[in-house]
Amino acid sequence: MAHFAIGIDLGTSNCALEWSSLQAAAENISTFQIRQYETLERVVESSVLPSFLYFKDNPSESGLPYVAGLAAREQFKSEPSRCIHSAKSWLCHPGVDREGPILPWQSLDVPPLQQMSPVSASAAYLSYLKEAWDQQFAAESPEHAFDQQQITVTVPASFDQVAQRLTLKAAQDAGFPKSTRLLEEPQAAFLAWVSEPGHQQALRALQQNKAAKQLTWLVCDVGGGTTDFSLFSVQTRTDGDDPLIERLAVSDHILLGGDNIDLALAKRAEAEFAAKGHNVRPDQWL
Repeated sequence: MAHFAIGIDLGTSNCALEWSSLQAAAENISTFQIRQYETLERVVESSVLPSFLYFKDNPSESGLPYVAGLAAREQFKSEPSRCIHSAKSWLCHPGVDREGPILPWQSLDVPPLQQMSPVSASAAYLSYLKEAWDQQFAAESPEHAFDQQQITVTVPASFDQVAQRLTLKAAQDAGFPKSTRLLEEPQAAFLAWVSEPGHQQALRALQQNKAAKQLTWLVCDVGGGTTDFSLFSVQTRTDGDDPLIERLAVSDHILLGGDNIDLALAKRAEAEFAAKGHNVRPDQWL
C-alpha cells in the first residue's frame, strides 16, 4: 500500500517534486529538497533540479558519464556543446527521431556512444529524482521506497498521444511503477489553485454575483519550451463540497516558451551591442 502521493513536474527548464502523506489526517503538501551538485565540487539542496545534463571529460571518476542539475546548468555557460538542455522540447518534436541518440544536438565533443535520445534524457532526470527520494525515504523504511508510492507526472495539455507515450516510456525506463499516471499541467495548476484556502469561497461568491450556473476559466501556462491554453467550466456546490470542474478545450501544441523569449532578447541585445562596437562572449549570456 502506498504511503505517499508524489507529483513530478518534468519541465523544459526545471524539474520539481512535491509529496503528501496518504496516512496523515490532514492534507499537507511538501516540496522535496533535491540534493545535487551546485558546482563540480559543491553539493547543495534545492527545490528544483534544472533540466540540464553535462557530459564530463573524464566520466571514469564516477559511475555516470554526466552530471545533472545545477552544476550542469553552470557548465552550460562555458561548454554548451557538452550539455543537454530542453529535452522536453525535443520529446514532442515530430521532425526528429525522439528515441535516437541526437543530444547534445550536433555536438562534436560528446562521443556518439554517450549521446542520448530525448526519451533517455528525460528518463535521466526522472531517475535522478527517484534515487534522491530513495536516499532519504527508503532508508527510513522499505515501504517508503519510491516505486511503492502513487506517482503522477505532469505534461503539457497539448502533448499528442506520441509525446505522452514517450513520457511514460521515460518514466518506465527510470524505474517508475507501471501505475504512474500523467496529468495535464494547466489542469494541475488550476486544481492546486482551487484547493487553496479561500479560493472556493471566492469562486462561489463570483458565481453568485454573475448569477451563473457555472463559470468559464482560461488557464494560460507559459513554460520553458511550450505554451498551453486550457478552458475549464467550474460549478460550485451549495453544500460546500469541492466544485465540479470540466475541461472544455485545449490549444494546439505551441513550441513557444521561455527559451524562445530568451533567444529573442539575446538577439536584440547582441544587435544593439554590435551597433556600438561591442562583442558579447558566449559565456556572458547565461
